[in-house]
Amino acid sequence: MRLVSSALITAVLATLTGCPDRELAKLDPSADKAETKEIPVTLNDNVDILFVVDNSGSMKEEQTSLAANFPRFIQKLATLPNGLPSVHIGVVSTDVGTGNNDICNGVGDDGQLQTNGCGGISGAYLSDVATAGGGRDRNYSGDLAQQFACTAQLGTSGCGAEQPLESMRLALDPTRNKNPGFIRDNAYLAVVIISDEDDCSTRDRAMFGLQSSTTSSLFSCTAYGLSCDEADLTGAGAKHGCIPNEESQYMYGVDEYADFLIGLKGEKNVIVAGITGDPDPVTVVHDDNGDPVLSPSCESQFGKATPAVRNRAFLDHFSQRTAVRICDSDLSAALDKIAVGILGAIGDPCIQGTLADRNPSVDGVQPECSVTDVIHPDTATEEQHSVAACNAAVSNTPCWRLVTDADQCGDWPSKLKLVVERGSTTVPSDTHVRAQCVTR
Repeated sequence: MRLVSSALITAVLATLTGCPDRELAKLDPSADKAETKEIPVTLNDNVDILFVVDNSGSMKEEQTSLAANFPRFIQKLATLPNGLPSVHIGVVSTDVGTGNNDICNGVGDDGQLQTNGCGGISGAYLSDVATAGGGRDRNYSGDLAQQFACTAQLGTSGCGAEQPLESMRLALDPTRNKNPGFIRDNAYLAVVIISDEDDCSTRDRAMFGLQSSTTSSLFSCTAYGLSCDEADLTGAGAKHGCIPNEESQYMYGVDEYADFLIGLKGEKNVIVAGITGDPDPVTVVHDDNGDPVLSPSCESQFGKATPAVRNRAFLDHFSQRTAVRICDSDLSAALDKIAVGILGAIGDPCIQGTLADRNPSVDGVQPECSVTDVIHPDTATEEQHSVAACNAAVSNTPCWRLVTDADQCGDWPSKLKLVVERGSTTVPSDTHVRAQCVTR
């Protein structure tokens, strides 16, 4: 089955099956699936990106891969209509200490953004912001990807009781103002957690003194942080139905961190991602000293990771989320996927899936899409107006059509993007275009 070519686009749109101006809810994907897009008419391409990087002893290869593949991440973000978004990019470690005990004394990095001693950066984070004159206002010298590569390689001397969620909160909490200027009122907030261990964000650090050895003290993160079908998590064997223990007296609930981000920015303005282990299986074994330890939930020649039950549950609180495995051979695909997630939240018009053919008897692919203008979305005065498909002459504006754009959409099979032609009509600046196209 052939894809739509540039020469066939006009004919394709003129022969769309079904009613082109029906309401979004009436699209019938039958046995296929529908790709949904929401594209603001007025693009807000300000995004603050916080990378929470595990700097414990097992993370050398992962940090190296993150740095090596960051240029791909930037290249993907630069495919927006206006090019690279106006970005703040910060790096914080997972080390916030464990108090006064034998695990990790003190408060670690305490949520302070890290520039890792890299030269040429005037501030605690990287800032690359578009100016009104079409230029860029940067607080660094040299190349953005190279500067990030330097800042992200935090080393491996950090605390082995990783607390990415608490580090995130400490870094972003406006009452602490630990990193002034990083969060902008008019920007999306993206949080990317990169760790081969689960979250151990601790409310009462006395937890680490309840066990007799360092190994079993670290297992306290599991014993007090999870709730499974089996009451005794220290016994060897598979554990089933594991979820965060929201009632733990020693560890913060995951819900609390999700509520923090939503309260800070609003759910629609938050994008979260995790490069972690799989959330299951959760299996406990005993080491040579008889202490309980977690078996990896994923493992490869590249590395291994323990079950990310709490980290994954945190991501699941958000509609704009991306979860990928840290055990893959490198992090290129993971960073690509996270960049796509950020683009989708900002407003990516590219059709990612392969369009289903609704009329195979006609030459080319005959797509089925439904497009709606949503005026004043999520307010008491919200209005929805169906948008018709463009005719061959594009004279029935406002109307929508699919346009080949290999530069912006070259990573996807169809290389097509959705365009709404408005002619002389205008819509309020807060209007969103909601679209569904049936894909195979």
